[in-house]
Parts: sequence; structure tokens; C-alpha cells
Amino acid sequence: MLKIGNVKLKNRLVLAPMAGVTNLAFRIVARWYGAGLAFSEMVDADGMFYDIQRRKKEFATNAEDAPIACQLFGARADTLAEAAKRVVDMGADIVDMNMGCPSFKLSRKNAGAKLLSQPELVGVLVRSVVSAVDVPVTVKIRSGWDSVNAVEIARVVEAAGASAITVHARTAKMMYGGAADWEVIKRVKEEVGIPVIGNGDVASPLRAREMLDETGCDFVMIGRAALGNLFIFRDCVEFFEKGTVMVEHTKEERQRALLELWEVCKSVGDARLSDLRMHACWFSKGLTGGRRFREEVGTKKTVAELEELVVENFC
Repeated sequence: MLKIGNVKLKNRLVLAPMAGVTNLAFRIVARWYGAGLAFSEMVDADGMFYDIQRRKKEFATNAEDAPIACQLFGARADTLAEAAKRVVDMGADIVDMNMGCPSFKLSRKNAGAKLLSQPELVGVLVRSVVSAVDVPVTVKIRSGWDSVNAVEIARVVEAAGASAITVHARTAKMMYGGAADWEVIKRVKEEVGIPVIGNGDVASPLRAREMLDETGCDFVMIGRAALGNLFIFRDCVEFFEKGTVMVEHTKEERQRALLELWEVCKSVGDARLSDLRMHACWFSKGLTGGRRFREEVGTKKTVAELEELVVENFC
């Protein structure tokens, strides 16, 4: 049985945390298509104490959204611990600690991937959160800050009581460029006893299978490859189980998935024109006439106008 701590998972496929993307609606539909675990957008632990309404919006959840890992970022043990308690009260099945985001916004706060250059602090922070909650605590890291030290960090994380670790196989300095070095994931898996979630350059069912086989990791995390392509989870499940691969998804399939996502956005009260624009552009990539469609998307001023455009162009 697949588990992280005491949380049971139906398969090895994980939806990555992505700021501005993995809201409640996106997570629900990703699960419909086969994701076994989903991560929230990253939530500012400090913000839990001065902008609670915004944090509640960043981490809205419901019964369809399970199991759910809420990702927190911060650099203070006390606020991370208290924030972890709060998100568990809000419905988190797993608390994830962001130690992998390379953005300047986080690094200037000594948070995110910047923590990878401070192994002792990593241990302090993880222990504080583990001791504060009774749900599994996981940590998402990169290969390192500017050089590779993922194995060292993974040992610290495991010793501090974490139930699993995600390794994005690029350093923070690489941002999202260059090739992910899966050898780093393999070395981490060889050195720790907790489950390892591999992340980086998984854009197809074949690549997902290759990551599992080549690194020995327990789960595969998919992020950018799911944008406009929630089918990737279903395709991975079918490939793992039957060895079959869907080569191309039709316009009709894309329209159905996009409108499903949009209906869920409306049902959970998070239907913004900007989000529909974003997803419509992603789902249109690779389609004949997609470029013209994306240009038209930017001209629509209301949700109704944009919905009409989607129906006209995807049928």
C-alpha cells in the first residue's frame, strides 16, 4: 500500500505546488484525471497572522480535495509551527515545507531554496513543525542552492522527523533552465529511508516511468507539464497499468477538460476572468489556429464573452 506517513495514496502521481495555479478547482479536476496527491499553492506562514482571509483563499479545501498537502514557506520556527497547526485545522492531511522555491521574493526572506545553504536551520524548522502537528510533514527541496547538497539536506530532514521528501533535481541557481539531474534523486533515495518524491522534467507517461525506474523514487511529481494538459495524469495511469499511451488529445477533449475546470472554478466561488484566460491559453497550445485564438482571448472583457470564444474555437 502506498503511504506517506499514515496517509494512503491511490497511486504514485503527485500534482506539484504551483503559485497562481494549484487552487482548489485545479486540484479537484487533476484528481478526476488521476492525480493521487495534490499540493496547494505555497502559503506564507507569516501571513497566517496578519492576512488570514488571503491565506484562507490560498488554502481553500473541501471533501473532494483529499488527500491534500498544504505547502508553507517561512524561516521562523515559531511561526511555521503555529501556521502548520492552523492549516491542519483548516483540513490539511499533510503539511509540506517549501525549501525549493528559487524566487527572490522568498530568498530575500531567507526562505524557500535559500534554506538549503543552512542545514542546521533546516533541521530546526522541520523539528518545530513535526512537533506541532499530528499529520505527516514533508519537505520539498532542490538539488541545492548554488551547488548540490541534496543528500546532506535529506539526511537532516529525515532525522528531524519528516515523513517524506520531494527533490526537484535542479539547483536554485538553475531556476527552471537546463536539464534536471535525476542522479541527485537517485542518491537521495539511496541514503534515506523515508519516501522520496521525484520532480523535474517529467512531461510524459514515458518520462514518469523512466524516473521511477532510473531513480528508485517512490512517487513522481508533475508540475508545468500539467498546464493545459491535465490528461497527463490519466495517461500516466494507463501507461503504468496497460503500457498504452495517448498520442494526441482532440480539440473536443481539451474543450471538455477546460470547461470542466471552469465549472468547478465557478462552483467553489473562484471564477476569475484572468484564470479562464490563463487556462484557455494553455489548453490551446499545439492546436491549429491556437495562436490566433490566444490573441483573441486577450480582447475579451467578460467571462461570458470568453466562454463563447472557447466553445466556438474548441468544437
